[in-house]
Amino acid sequence: PKGADETPPAAMAAKFAGIENKGLRAELLETEFAALLARVEVAEVASASASAQNVTLKDQALRLSADFENFRKRTLTEKAALSDSAKFKTIESLLPVIDNFELAKSNLKVETEEALKTQAAYEQLYKQLVDIFRNLGLKVVATVGEVFDPEVHDAIMQEPTTEFADGVVMQEFRKGFTFNGSLLRAAMVKVAQNDDATGAAKKSADETEADAETSD
Repeated sequence: PKGADETPPAAMAAKFAGIENKGLRAELLETEFAALLARVEVAEVASASASAQNVTLKDQALRLSADFENFRKRTLTEKAALSDSAKFKTIESLLPVIDNFELAKSNLKVETEEALKTQAAYEQLYKQLVDIFRNLGLKVVATVGEVFDPEVHDAIMQEPTTEFADGVVMQEFRKGFTFNGSLLRAAMVKVAQNDDATGAAKKSADETEADAETSD
């Protein structure tokens, strides 16, 4: 669109039509036309500058949006990590409470009606406590009957036996726990030592190796 100060060529010619001196008129027309071209050039430069500025502003807006999204994600991650750390420390500090419940359970002798009521109340309270911990992400480490795993089991003793396979956990002394997949406390256990099973396994392996050599 033309600016308010721009003069159309026809209007420009009419503007100087009353000047009889052709040379002067031609000079004035040339000067006016040059001024018009200058204004057009200025307008084009301004338009190009505005386009470049728009591109710059758009790029800055995209960068700012990306930076904000990264900040938001980083904040959420840090907040979740802080929450998990707080839960981890809180639950770890409450593990002795679970130990005491387990100890009370093992020592409770139900011989009277009053003892039966006490046991029912204890079991209800313990169930509520376990449910709260479970909802927070706490899980019990499997022990008796499981193959000993040094990552989650703490073997405080071994015992010769034929009732369990060699290297299998045969007794739990203290519960172990994981929190959201991370070990909170290793389970304290007794591990079976079955020499017969070990010998049988070794004999079977030796026989298999001997058979392979014979076939060769």
